[in-house]
Amino acid sequence: MLRSRHAAPRRSRRHDAYATKVSGSPADYFVRTPAGLAINYDGYTPTSRLVWEVKVGFGWFFNPKKASLTAVKLAAFDAQKTLGLAVAIRCSYLHAWSIPDRWVAGLLLSRWGGVPPVLSIPE
Repeated sequence: MLRSRHAAPRRSRRHDAYATKVSGSPADYFVRTPAGLAINYDGYTPTSRLVWEVKVGFGWFFNPKKASLTAVKLAAFDAQKTLGLAVAIRCSYLHAWSIPDRWVAGLLLSRWGGVPPVLSIPE
């Protein structure tokens, strides 16, 4: 059961266009559980009760000169994934990620063992 949920404005043109394409939703989707866990998803597809996280622009993950930044960003993604799944499960949503870069999508899919699913939908 949700305590609150609402659409929220977005902030980045490229990211926002991709989030709209993937989710079919023109706005972010804020969800809070009765226990107070909360997250702002990048979109919501009501027909499938699917909440989305999307990422764009992370092809640099495979640049050896950026290895330490990649490690930091992956740790942040791990934390975001864990929170996103926890909120989705408590609120009876499905949760998925999408990243247009197939190599980054494959990295996350492997890293997380397929939970949540990580798709590579083209921009």
